[in-house]
Amino acid sequence: MSEIPYIAIDDYVSDLKVSDDAVFTGTGALVVPFTMIDISSESHFSHLKPNEHAFVSWLPLYDDYYWLFQCQGDLVFDKEEAYPGCINLYGQGQTLTTTGPFSFFYSTVKKPFRVDKISMTRHAWPFTYASRQARTGDINHHVNILDMRDQDGLVAIDDQFGQYMDDVQTDDLIRLNLGEMLGVDGL
Repeated sequence: MSEIPYIAIDDYVSDLKVSDDAVFTGTGALVVPFTMIDISSESHFSHLKPNEHAFVSWLPLYDDYYWLFQCQGDLVFDKEEAYPGCINLYGQGQTLTTTGPFSFFYSTVKKPFRVDKISMTRHAWPFTYASRQARTGDINHHVNILDMRDQDGLVAIDDQFGQYMDDVQTDDLIRLNLGEMLGVDGL
């Protein structure tokens, strides 16, 4: 089961603007759209300002591409600054930036990932899901509601109201998470 790149906002943003080339701007806090690492210190991104950041997905996502997420905003916790030289992993759904002005966009890179293959002009559209859209409102016709359920895994856990996980499902979820952190498809 691979991650889906979700929209990086989780609350209603009254001044949200979405350009035709998939650049999102507004005021609010951003959330981590997929499990990713900070690559802002790469020489390819030397043009970034202090409050601009570049991230890439930890593993290829659902479409077998690596996804890049570039944003402008003040990070809640800058792992690159706190732990220089370490892998700075951000988990999907965590709060990424403080509340303030933001802008962000996504792009994709084929395997194997190389920084020089990143296109800063060819942007990709993220996804959303029903309960997130209920919080954010209808964003743009290009941000599609994901309407697929994995029969063997848990997708969009917060859409499973009234359901619970038994010990076997919890163990499977822990193994999957550990496998993704180690960079393998499963244990």
